[in-house]
Amino acid sequence: MSCRVLGRRLEEAMFAGLVRYAAESHYTHVTGEYIATAKNSQVADLYDRLGCVGFRWDAGRAFAAPVTIECTDLTQHASITV
Repeated sequence: MSCRVLGRRLEEAMFAGLVRYAAESHYTHVTGEYIATAKNSQVADLYDRLGCVGFRWDAGRAFAAPVTIECTDLTQHASITV
């Protein structure tokens, strides 16, 4: 995910979709991994911010997606709300 969208709640929307998919597919949990690099330190605490415990989320526990996310597609000169 581009650093330009971090903090705009897209990471929450994507994680909510992942948790929903895991639950619907009968997985018991979602496990993440953070591999530190020179360019990704701004997401070092992402799993903590999402509420994961030790990089893990119980798939039976819903994750609330943001109500709206505003997206601007500069190539189409249009703004949409999803």
